[in-house]
Amino acid sequence: KTCLQMLKPNGTFLFANYAEGTPDAGYRETFMDWVLLLRSEIDMWNIVNASVDRNTVEAQVFFGENRNVLYAVIEKRG
Repeated sequence: KTCLQMLKPNGTFLFANYAEGTPDAGYRETFMDWVLLLRSEIDMWNIVNASVDRNTVEAQVFFGENRNVLYAVIEKRG
C-alpha cells in the first residue's frame, strides 16, 4: 500500500511472483536454499484488490512467457 500511495498520477507499479506449478521450484528450494512463496492468479488479484481503490487504477495480472512468473501491473489514473 505504501508504494502505491507514493505512485504519481499515470505512474505504473509492477510486481512479480513465482507462479504455482513452477516446475523447478523444488530444485531452487533444495539446492539453492531459496524459500519460494508461490502464488496463483487469484492470490495476485487479492493483493491488488487489497492494496488499492480499484476505481482509481487500471490493473492487470498475467503470466510471463514461460508461465513460471506472474506479473501484476497497476497504473494510477491521472
